Amino acid sequence: MGRRFWFAFVIFFIIGFMVMAILDFMSQVANSHQTDGAHVDISRIIMAESSGNPSAVSEKGAVGLYQVSQPVLDDWNREYPSMYFTLKDMYNPEKCRIVASWYMNVKIPDYIKSETYLLDSNVNRLIAYHAGIGNLRSGKIGLETIIYVLNYFKEGSNATEKSAVD
Repeated sequence: MGRRFWFAFVIFFIIGFMVMAILDFMSQVANSHQTDGAHVDISRIIMAESSGNPSAVSEKGAVGLYQVSQPVLDDWNREYPSMYFTLKDMYNPEKCRIVASWYMNVKIPDYIKSETYLLDSNVNRLIAYHAGIGNLRSGKIGLETIIYVLNYFKEGSNATEKSAVD
């Protein structure tokens, strides 16, 4: 077999090893944050979702500080018709926070419990919020989502360190 084959084989092996190491690390993070009382601090995802811009609009049409999408808003409006919101309302930071917090800490856990075999953990909630429940269920989690989850926990540890110093 030629050099190209062995070179491709080695590269494939290295990439595979790196992916397995990242998934193993994510599993360890998930196991260290397992709890039936999981609760994601929604304010810690603002920078990752919108860079703090309440007028932000994603390529997929999600809007506001927390990048709420129309399907999420449709779920909200079905469950809370007396508090009906439009996508335009999601430019209001408080209204956007209400829907995003509900989705992260109520709707996603319901999906996780009813549609997956996975544990309801902060890690799984963050993956579902960022990549979608279908990708969480199938395990199709990209590097961008892994970084998203790691930054959430990094942000929390930085906040803890700052408050310990103060």
